[in-house]
Amino acid sequence: MRLCAPLLVTFLASTAHAGNTWYVDVNAVPPGNGSAATPFTAIQQAIEQATTVNGDAILVLPGVYNEVVDYGPKQLEVRSTAGPLQTRIVSPTMQSAVRVDGPQGGTLAGFHVRTHLIGVSAGSLTIRDCVIERFEPLAIDGSSGVEFSKVLVMDHCTIVGFDNGIAHTVLAFEGPSTVDNTLFFGNLRDVQMSPLSLGGSTLNHSYWRTANAPTWTMSPPSTAASPGLWSVANSDFHLAPLSVCIDAGNPASPLDPDGSIADIGAIPYDATYAATPTVYCTPKINSKGCAPSVSSSGTASLSGPDDFVLTTTSLLNKKNGSYIWSYAPKATPFAGGTLCIKLPLVRGTQLNTGGNPTGLDCSGSLVWPFTQSYMAQKNVPAGAVIYAQAWARDSGFAAPNNSQLSNAIVFGVAP
Repeated sequence: MRLCAPLLVTFLASTAHAGNTWYVDVNAVPPGNGSAATPFTAIQQAIEQATTVNGDAILVLPGVYNEVVDYGPKQLEVRSTAGPLQTRIVSPTMQSAVRVDGPQGGTLAGFHVRTHLIGVSAGSLTIRDCVIERFEPLAIDGSSGVEFSKVLVMDHCTIVGFDNGIAHTVLAFEGPSTVDNTLFFGNLRDVQMSPLSLGGSTLNHSYWRTANAPTWTMSPPSTAASPGLWSVANSDFHLAPLSVCIDAGNPASPLDPDGSIADIGAIPYDATYAATPTVYCTPKINSKGCAPSVSSSGTASLSGPDDFVLTTTSLLNKKNGSYIWSYAPKATPFAGGTLCIKLPLVRGTQLNTGGNPTGLDCSGSLVWPFTQSYMAQKNVPAGAVIYAQAWARDSGFAAPNNSQLSNAIVFGVAP
């Protein structure tokens, strides 16, 4: 079950267990007693209580938890109530951000774990719906998103920026491990495993780039394509429009919140998400060998400064054109290129690329203020997410391919 707000009640109901439930809220008044009304204020505080025993669950409310979480020998289920977008564990030291020593492991679910060196260190552990990310690279070797010595079960996770995405730390076989619906990105080695420890282990329906695990069963095969993340530099691991990870997860997994096949990674694709204007899709190379590229300036807003402008450069000069837009992305073959928006589309104001007055070159551009009056005319609501692409004529290609197409841009509309 994905840790998304619309499914929160279902998630909590479906993970009931026989032990006690303790609550943690970093924003509560300390010290707390672990009840829903008076929660503890630190995860480690909840773990260390004598009354917290094997089989208990620790429910963690949204917030940033600057602490090292050490289960010790206890077998616990530590999970957030709101998922990795709202709940972080940030290691303040060079230790593992999360450590699990219990022989039977436990569960970690619904966190964004940030660490300097090791994200999670465990014997056996189940990890679900977690982003595990390394801070900016340091002059230290041997970092790992997850290190384990016995059995690992991982589902719907995103692991970014380590020497090893996951690593098995001993040679002895302990039992089959399973990694499913998981996205590895920006790691030197996504999977570092000893061939002697892999009997029956599987890495399925995941995005991975490299793996030093010749007997680890992998399906489907590794892909070299970019996974399509929104902004790795800003630690934003939302799937971008047209990401190869959308609807690419295990068909047997529960459906995503939008009712589609499970996505790969900790954060399911959300077509209504647009943190900042971001380009996606592939431009068509025009008849002069140029790739038209779209960008933006200002902020799309219904009531703030009326300054949002779309600009596309490297177009053929002196050609008629316009922007086309819709409320959803898609990649459809069109005019020898790719239509990057989903029908039905809206055609914007007719423009001309201008540029050099003589000859034919790539000096043209399309500049279009996406104004508040235009949005009002088209009944664009606050919170809408717009997908736009530039189109112009290209007489260097025969019909029906006599068109120029830029890449596309997605942006949100503020109130």
